Amino acid sequence: MNKFRETISKQTKNTGRKFYLVEDEKLDNLLEKFESTLGKQKYIIDDKISIADLSLTSELNQFFILSYNFDKYNNLCNYLKSMNEPEEMKEVNDVLRRYSEKVFNFKMK
Repeated sequence: MNKFRETISKQTKNTGRKFYLVEDEKLDNLLEKFESTLGKQKYIIDDKISIADLSLTSELNQFFILSYNFDKYNNLCNYLKSMNEPEEMKEVNDVLRRYSEKVFNFKMK
């Protein structure tokens, strides 16, 4: 079991909350599509930032905070790094971390 799944399993046991995860293969296929797209263009839809980029970044940050390993997705890692640089995204991520710690009674990265 990878570290991400171990973290989710631990939280399920500790809080009694149920988590519904995408199967590893399906998640990998989806991430591979984003990886390929980001190898050809700067953003998901085009070379201009859109709401799709903000949405994807917010979703993927949740995986990142829970220690999902994105190492094999170089384009996606670079994309997330650049998307998370603005102060506003740092604030959003801080709120997500604090909320997760409070709700799940669990210290996140």
